Amino acid sequence: MNITEQDSWTSRDVNDERINIRNQVENYLKNWKWFLLALLIGLSYAYYQIRTTIPQYSINSSILLRGDQEAGISEAAIISDLGINTGASNYVTDEIEILKSRTLMSQVVRDLSLNVEYISEGYLRTKELYKNSPIKFHVLKDSLLDNTSGYFEIKVLNQSEFIFIENGNEKDKPLQFNIWHDTAKGSIKIESLLNISQYKGKNIIISIRDIYSTVATYQNRVNIFFPSKLSSIIQLSMTSPDREKAMDILNNLVTQYNNDALTDKNQISKNTYEFINGRLALIEDSLFATEKDFEQFKKSNQLVDIASEAEINLAGRATTKQARADMETELQLVDYMRDYIGKDNLELIPSKIGISDIQINGLISEYNALSIKKQELLESVGNEHPLVIEADDKLLVLRSNLIKNLDNMTASLSISLDDIKRQGQDYQGNLASIPTQEREFRDIQRQQQIKETLYLYLLEKREETAIAMSANSSSAKIVDKAYASLGPVLPNKRSIYLKWFIISMVFPFVIIFIKNLLDTKVRETRDVEVKTRRPILGEIPKNNLKSQYIVHETDRSNLAESFRLLDTNLEFLLADSTKECKTILVTSTISKEGKTSISINVALTLAYSGKKVLLMEMDLRAPKVLRYLGMPNSIGISNYIKDKDVQVSEIIKTSDLSENFHVISSGDIPPNPTDILKTKRLKMLIEGLTDNYDYIIIDTAPVSLVPDTLLLSQYADLCAYVVRANYLDKRLLKYPEMLVKEKRFDNIAFVINSVERKKGYGYGYGYGYGYGQEMPLPWYKRLLKFKK
Repeated sequence: MNITEQDSWTSRDVNDERINIRNQVENYLKNWKWFLLALLIGLSYAYYQIRTTIPQYSINSSILLRGDQEAGISEAAIISDLGINTGASNYVTDEIEILKSRTLMSQVVRDLSLNVEYISEGYLRTKELYKNSPIKFHVLKDSLLDNTSGYFEIKVLNQSEFIFIENGNEKDKPLQFNIWHDTAKGSIKIESLLNISQYKGKNIIISIRDIYSTVATYQNRVNIFFPSKLSSIIQLSMTSPDREKAMDILNNLVTQYNNDALTDKNQISKNTYEFINGRLALIEDSLFATEKDFEQFKKSNQLVDIASEAEINLAGRATTKQARADMETELQLVDYMRDYIGKDNLELIPSKIGISDIQINGLISEYNALSIKKQELLESVGNEHPLVIEADDKLLVLRSNLIKNLDNMTASLSISLDDIKRQGQDYQGNLASIPTQEREFRDIQRQQQIKETLYLYLLEKREETAIAMSANSSSAKIVDKAYASLGPVLPNKRSIYLKWFIISMVFPFVIIFIKNLLDTKVRETRDVEVKTRRPILGEIPKNNLKSQYIVHETDRSNLAESFRLLDTNLEFLLADSTKECKTILVTSTISKEGKTSISINVALTLAYSGKKVLLMEMDLRAPKVLRYLGMPNSIGISNYIKDKDVQVSEIIKTSDLSENFHVISSGDIPPNPTDILKTKRLKMLIEGLTDNYDYIIIDTAPVSLVPDTLLLSQYADLCAYVVRANYLDKRLLKYPEMLVKEKRFDNIAFVINSVERKKGYGYGYGYGYGYGQEMPLPWYKRLLKFKK
């Protein structure tokens, strides 16, 4: 190749995005008829929807929440001051929830009889007769309507009679207005009003819904919100085909809200007043009992001032603690001295170590003095000297006396220490009881103060509640009574047309998109380019003929021109080859992709151009070359390999289509074709044939089915890999991709077979122009040309 693959693919990658967008646009433009049909259907339905939709009007109202602060003294504030949580953390939000409640809406539905509707039928739509109804429906017991749903019709005969129609069945006998009648719905009465004569011969539908579903319906239809968080004004709105009915609903809802709030306030005031009186009686008795407990506590504990007694006990505990520490220290010193004196060969005893006993200190001093005198004698006389012996006897006596005195002192100190400990425990016990006494004292004192404060507080709140009971007013002030918009807000014609326009455009787009998304077939050259990143030799248009297509020398059809262009690309790809004979191996992924047909036509096109071409049929399992060329069966490659007596000249056949075009058939189908392809005789055959031809075209088996093609790859200068459009699954492109990655072929390029012609755009890269078929203009260009 003169142009490196890197350079060609770099330029291709740069334009990938542009080409992809163009392909996508073309893919949708060719389906413009479906978009137009969807648009006509969508806009027609939009027109029908507008014509059949009952006009809806917007009704609005606004109220101002007075709040507890405007009433001067609020029962809620009194209860809140009493420590009872009313849950009124957000007053406006809570009131909105009350307005949305089922309780209020149930009262509105019952008050306005919204669960019974009178409907007059029209040509395209019905109309509710709210206050203009010529009849009024009654049941013997109003409570029966609470759980009743259904509808029936009456046909007005005259001012006094009507026909009852239930479930589409007319009653045979006319019924009288203003008289009770027994029906499946129970005892009913149809009351006629003054304008009944206007509906003579017409049907009136009476629709009955149970009270609970009716309440839920109107709860959802009424919107309640507050426009500003800084304001206490609440906005109420709803849309309805009957403006008067909607205004009555909103006004009645506000009325029910005020009545309910006023009832609650009066009940709260009454309950608050009774609650305070009851609490005052209990607290008065409790306060008296607490004061008696306070008096009795001081008497039983003989208390005057708890703080002074605590100071005395603290001082005593500190004194005993110090004395105990001193005694324990001295006792340890005595024990130390006792252990020291008990040692053998004792000479001098430590003195002035902190022992307070005078007698013990005197004995220690006498012992030390005698011991020193003995040492002085020993310097001049021996151990047997009478004075030394006398000194030893005295030292033993002193030592014995000293031990006895230390034992006595130990016993004395232990007794004194126990006494000090008992005193400390007494002080500690007194101190331990003081907090309990103080806590009990404070508890009684606290109870007295709390009950006294609460008693005075409740007296004050009782007076405030009495004042509040006489000052209760409605919770909401009506800022704007319900008013309706001048014109209908629904249906919104522009919105409906726009919605169906978008749906009409999106629906076919989505269908086409999903169709393309689920499409796994190779449809165009770019599918192969993106997967393999290898050169494309050419595109072969789809052959619409039932017979197998064979190129003839004078053929100028698009198919013939596509093969001539393919041969030109072959020569370009093999231009760098120094071999006199170029070997081209033709294969595919699976069978029926047209590799045999392409092998034949490529070989014929090269032969028509004056090149000597040999076509070798190496698909030993399913040979088709001779059948396509209309040549009789004869010996071939398998016979040549098995029988060494067969000569090369015997298996080469010349075609009638061109004297430069020779064919070697596969011969008899062998039991194991793979063994034949591995023989040295085959290699010698191919190498010998290269001296006599310019091109050798090898038609092989599909690469994904058998290993035959890979065994022949050693002979190929170029592998022409055939991919049939609209037939091969994209996922099977992994086989040629694998061949490229594993370098099983040194040079591989792709031929896209059976490409369908795109209207207005020609074939792939545009070959075929001027050869028997003119390039048509796109539809939009033809439309513009027609207008001009």
